[in-house]
Amino acid sequence: MRRSREDAAETRRRILETASRLFRARGITPVSVADIMGALGLTVGGFYRHFESKEALVAKAIEAASDETRSRYAKSREGGADTKLASALLDDYLSRGHRDHPELGCPVAALCSEVAHESLPTREAFTQAMHRLLEVIGGIVPGETKDARDRRLCTAAAIVGAVVLSRATSDEALADELLHAVRRGVLRDAPRVARTARTIRPST
Repeated sequence: MRRSREDAAETRRRILETASRLFRARGITPVSVADIMGALGLTVGGFYRHFESKEALVAKAIEAASDETRSRYAKSREGGADTKLASALLDDYLSRGHRDHPELGCPVAALCSEVAHESLPTREAFTQAMHRLLEVIGGIVPGETKDARDRRLCTAAAIVGAVVLSRATSDEALADELLHAVRRGVLRDAPRVARTARTIRPST
């Protein structure tokens, strides 16, 4: 019985992992339950022993991808703003690797163009992914002020937008320019915002 439970848990994990990558690579609507199960060599009927619907799987897949992204950039949130950590985070997020391999990257950048047309549970899962991304960006733009919050939102919009646009264009040079320009802009603003945050940080 224990082995059976372990096997079921492992199968569920594999379904979730495969779905998460396929959704990010190809989009939510184009990927069917049959596509996911077929990629694993499993039958569609077996899917419903692990998830009640595709919609439920989509929400869990977005959550899993978001947690993966947050874990990858966890160091950027430790110890407040740090230029080297900020640069490393941006080098990774605004890279050709991230641009060319959405299946391994941030679900916000991979799915934002279609989520508005999805169901409420999917949009709620996506919204949580956005909050996690904003936590990560807190490593570049710390502070509890309204200005710091605005800068985090602007930074999120800038880096996600850069990745989305760079993936959409057929002009590789333009795609690279978008990524590099946004990286420079965020890093140029980060020291000013970090200084402001330190200046107004309340004493303990």
